[in-house]
Amino acid sequence: MDATTTNTTPTLDIGSPTPWGAADRVETLCNGIVSVSTPSHGGFFVPPRLNRAIPARWRAASFKRLGETGWYEEDCDWAMVALTFPKPFTARQRIEAKLCFDAMIRPKLPKFT
Repeated sequence: MDATTTNTTPTLDIGSPTPWGAADRVETLCNGIVSVSTPSHGGFFVPPRLNRAIPARWRAASFKRLGETGWYEEDCDWAMVALTFPKPFTARQRIEAKLCFDAMIRPKLPKFT
């Protein structure tokens, strides 16, 4: 199935396109935030109404700036999702997100004037 759009929020299913290829696993975490995997990689999709809650500086620092479109890869950028929307993540995951953010994302945050 292809991703379909309803009220500008895509519906993701198995086979939906992602920045990493076709999804082979799709899990809705909460409020439309979706975890996706592909045979090669994966990450999270945050719908536009929620993505605005992630600071613009963080979105701009995401891999290939994909955060600006709501996509966050699973290696480092997931930390932006977990820190902004902690509810679906375990306490350990939230700690790991903070450590990852501080080590990998904070150093490359753009400086806004």
